[in-house]
Amino acid sequence: MAVTPSAFSGLLLTAFLAAVVPMCQGLREEKMSFADNSDTQKSAQEGGEETAGVPELMRQAAQAQYASDRLRAMKSLYDLGSMAESAAGVFTMGLIDSDAEVRRYAYAGLKGIGRDKAPSDAVGSVSRVAKNAQYSSDRARAMYALLQIGDRSKQAAEIVVLGLIDSDHDVRDYAKRIYKDILNSAPESAVRHIADTYRRSQYASTRNLCFAAFMILEQDAKPAAEEITMALSDSDDSVRTMARRMLGVVRATSSAAINFHAKSLRDQYASTRTRAINALLWLGSAAEPATADITSALMDDDAEVRRIAMKIVKYLGKVDSQRVAKIGHVMVSHQSTNTRVLAAWTLTQLGGAAKPAQNDLINTMSSANSDLARYSRAALKNIQDAERVPKITEERQIAKDPSKAEDAECFCFNKMDYDEEAEYQKVGFAQCAGMAGTEYRCDKHCNRKDKYHVTLSSESGTQTVSYCQDDGDCQCLDARESSSAWEYKLIHTFQITQDKRLQGMNLGECYSKCNKMCKNAGWTKGGCVWPKDD
Repeated sequence: MAVTPSAFSGLLLTAFLAAVVPMCQGLREEKMSFADNSDTQKSAQEGGEETAGVPELMRQAAQAQYASDRLRAMKSLYDLGSMAESAAGVFTMGLIDSDAEVRRYAYAGLKGIGRDKAPSDAVGSVSRVAKNAQYSSDRARAMYALLQIGDRSKQAAEIVVLGLIDSDHDVRDYAKRIYKDILNSAPESAVRHIADTYRRSQYASTRNLCFAAFMILEQDAKPAAEEITMALSDSDDSVRTMARRMLGVVRATSSAAINFHAKSLRDQYASTRTRAINALLWLGSAAEPATADITSALMDDDAEVRRIAMKIVKYLGKVDSQRVAKIGHVMVSHQSTNTRVLAAWTLTQLGGAAKPAQNDLINTMSSANSDLARYSRAALKNIQDAERVPKITEERQIAKDPSKAEDAECFCFNKMDYDEEAEYQKVGFAQCAGMAGTEYRCDKHCNRKDKYHVTLSSESGTQTVSYCQDDGDCQCLDARESSSAWEYKLIHTFQITQDKRLQGMNLGECYSKCNKMCKNAGWTKGGCVWPKDD
């Protein structure tokens, strides 16, 4: 038999009362009947009708067919004050009554005896209405009731969090208020449910609801990091925008999500490939596991995909050698002249990373096609230039103890060229300077590209020169562009610790002070020299 919406809460109340009312039967008769001439009897009577006591009022408040009768009984229970403490469950269930006045007295009654008295089974019944009721008005009323119940609603945390993706705006709004004001954390199971809903949904509206929920949950959305990463290539613009914001919040991803985008680069539709390559661009250094597919995308049929793929490999400072060699083979043997020229031009853009195609470039440099010959010669020159590392000579060379912490030399420069790195991974100064871990430390970004590599006359190995701007932007000295004209001077060495395990503190101190010291001394910029492999 179908249950009408108006009877839904009544049935739940009936079930609840079946358990609650017998508990009241053991109370002393005089506390139930309000006999004799007590003031309580007078307050429990309406319109000349006598009441059989609290249990009867509870039954009427829960089961009476007419709202006026339920209201009369609920108001009487409210008037009883602390004597109606046994009616906590009825007050709780009354919060979802179809009549607004009944709900008002139910809330007043529950508040009067203490909202912490709301029984678990009654709260559970209300939460099930919030989750399962067919009509949005019933779900909204129940979610608002959970908001009124207060801290006792924490037992319904999962249902509250799932309410963030309800189709009804009021349900979502009440769920948000409960999460912000009462819960302040989300069960992982609920977050995963939202993530799974995102995965399954073919409707953009549903996917938008899921990400609007993630935006509310903020760090609590971390269990959905994989879906957040996947959504960077969602077909809906607003979902992609929210995914980018959330990625900056949870700061986590997964290899499966990276592989998802890498696989999408092989899709037959250019629009899908474009969204995928943009997702990998946004991921920055986290996209490194997809290097092979990104390298292949340098020869994509779509110009926009090729452009962004080139941007990524330059950012990563890394390509897949086998895929580069394959580009060289395409340059030599492809039947389309335009494709061969495109391959040759691509190799010119890779700098020293084009070396796996060096033999094919040598074979092509004397091609009858002027473009092929010109590009192959340029690519070979770039490979040679990449193998030359500029040297910075110190005026004073002091022997260093390799067992001690590395110091950070502050050099001041004129006539130099700095490039911003990690522009797609905006962080604060503390992260750029390595004060909050090394993942986003500026020199780590500089290490990836040959053009930033220098040698220091007093030390072995490769170094980089970098500094952090106050807003956290990472700046790397382009040694190749600068070395022909640069002017420089070592003005300070930072070594606040000798402990090799903590040597990153020396670099952080240099990042904090070097650039300002150099500007105060009349130089254009300052930079901190630090070993590449640290």
